[in-house]
Amino acid sequence: MKLRSLCLILVLLLWAQTAVAAELPKLDPNVPVDLEADQLNFDEARGLYHAQGNARLSQGAMQLSSDQIWWNKQTGEVDAVGNARFTGPGEVLSGKRITYNLQRGTGTVDEGEAYWQAESLHISGRRLELLGPKHFLVYDGRFTLCDGERPAWSFGSSRTDVTIGRYVTAKHALLYVKDVPSFYLPYLRIPIKTERESGFLMPKLGFSDTRGTEFSTAWYQVLGPHMDATFYLDHLSLLGTGTGLEYRYILKHNQRGEFKAYTVFAEEGGNRWALDWTHFGQLTDSMRLVVDAEYVNNRDYFADYGEVVGEYNEQKVISSLFVAQRWSKASLTAQVKSIKDLETDDPLPWQSAPRVDFSIAPWRLAKTPLYLGLESSYINFKRDQGTTGQRLMLRPTLGLHSFLFNGIELNSEYSYRQRQYFGLDDGLSDSSGSSAIRARLSSNLSRVFGGGRRSWLHGIEPEIHYSLNEANLDADLPDFDRNDQTAESNALGYGLVTRLTGKWIGLEGAETQREVMWLKFSQDYELNVDGDTDPFSDLRTQLILRPSIYSSISFDLFYDMEHNRIPDFTIDGNLSDGKGNGLGIVYHRNQPVSGLVAVDNINLTFDLALLKPLYLHYEQRYDILESNQLEQVITLDLRQQCWGLQTTLREREDERSILFTLSLSGIGELGRWGTNFARN
Repeated sequence: MKLRSLCLILVLLLWAQTAVAAELPKLDPNVPVDLEADQLNFDEARGLYHAQGNARLSQGAMQLSSDQIWWNKQTGEVDAVGNARFTGPGEVLSGKRITYNLQRGTGTVDEGEAYWQAESLHISGRRLELLGPKHFLVYDGRFTLCDGERPAWSFGSSRTDVTIGRYVTAKHALLYVKDVPSFYLPYLRIPIKTERESGFLMPKLGFSDTRGTEFSTAWYQVLGPHMDATFYLDHLSLLGTGTGLEYRYILKHNQRGEFKAYTVFAEEGGNRWALDWTHFGQLTDSMRLVVDAEYVNNRDYFADYGEVVGEYNEQKVISSLFVAQRWSKASLTAQVKSIKDLETDDPLPWQSAPRVDFSIAPWRLAKTPLYLGLESSYINFKRDQGTTGQRLMLRPTLGLHSFLFNGIELNSEYSYRQRQYFGLDDGLSDSSGSSAIRARLSSNLSRVFGGGRRSWLHGIEPEIHYSLNEANLDADLPDFDRNDQTAESNALGYGLVTRLTGKWIGLEGAETQREVMWLKFSQDYELNVDGDTDPFSDLRTQLILRPSIYSSISFDLFYDMEHNRIPDFTIDGNLSDGKGNGLGIVYHRNQPVSGLVAVDNINLTFDLALLKPLYLHYEQRYDILESNQLEQVITLDLRQQCWGLQTTLREREDERSILFTLSLSGIGELGRWGTNFARN
């Protein structure tokens, strides 16, 4: 007799454990079990239930369905035959036959498939053997982290070891693109977890005419909840062996940083190595530490290993360590700075170590408009060639801040800069002093236009400024930086800023505000000049336009009125649609006076997403003055749902390279193949 939707409520007294996601759960003795079928039989002597025809066994979120189900209450054995399907929290298993022991947590799936949602893991095979909670062996099967009936990629192996939440491990694995075998790996281990865990990263393979055959491998090590490290080992057939370290950390007081080190042990000597350390954070609530340190022992390091546009011709390496202690009205900072010139053979850098600055912010004298302030510094200048020594500098200031009439604001300042030198070479002065005066009259005029959902604020900020610097040019003074020798200046100037800010209110009441235009004109007039010298400085025009949130353009132009020429001009523009299409341009033209190097460069970037899933990225640096292409990079990026293929062509003055990168979802970069060859 057929029993359609017959429900039998049973309470099982078994050795059960709580159900865990990503494993076949054991039954809970305190939760009732539903068994439904078209026909149901029970062998009381053996405690065996036989459900036939649309059979379904369920308890809570767990459900097993099949054409037939045998269930032994005493042993905990479940045998589902014919279109068997098991579903649990975040998991699905299906096959011709599923056997499972509810007490031991072991079983098999014949000609089956499995899916775990949290890990996005799909497995299929001739036989799936469950060895314990979350641990499977898959025979003659495939696995992938790509969704879809016909996944874009998968790995196949005769025997695959799967531990849910940890790793998939296979020997003699084949990579299938669709159903076509495309790549062989003798050993494969892929993490399938949400938490970090130590292990090998995917290897990389490449070719270069300067480095030869390259094989790179890396080990990722978890050192704690807030720090980890990656160790690199590279084989470079023409150079030697490369080793590297990348250490990342997060400490208390929001301190975080990253340390990198890389060394190439050359077969013919002359090892190359580089260090890079960045750190920032609070030592205490009022003390901050910032480190940006970089060092290379060979000036050709960036030329050989630089990958970012413009990095290969880096001219200097600058490192600094900065500690600042701040109070409400004062601050104390200590800094160590090092500059290494990569264009010379001098292995020793120029240093200002240490540098200590102490400053007191201007404080008001009683209820008067007068303010007192102080700037001071002590610096030890050290270099291999040239003058070395220490300098103590004090710069007290007396300022005036007041409003005169009709919104006219006056700011003025008198300062005296005293320099005291120690440890200088013979013949140099040990002290020097000079004074300076600054004054500025300014105002701010504004008016609102429009109203309702769209309005505009137009502002005009005129100013007149005056500066007087006392000269201390003397042949016996050192020249460490711009604070040593100062030229006489007595100049009167003007500035005019105009702003246009828009405010828009959307249909749902959301308010958007953006400065659409910023324009400034400025120029100085030197009062103390002879008749043969033009007293006017270049007229400077600065303009920033932001017509939309996806576009901006800025101009910075100097105009020499005496000779009717533009000695310096910079334009920086960006345009995009927010969907991956964009255009960027940076142009700089500088034609200084005779004796200085002229510059006429243009940098272009272009992104195209209209052909997606194929994306194009283009970069070019061109020297117009020399009619010479400095660098060109073309990148084609094919982005699919579960994989990507990137091809990069890079061309420089003396080198050309092509690089292919394959990445798989859930795995990352699978491998890298490339070649560099010198231009003819």
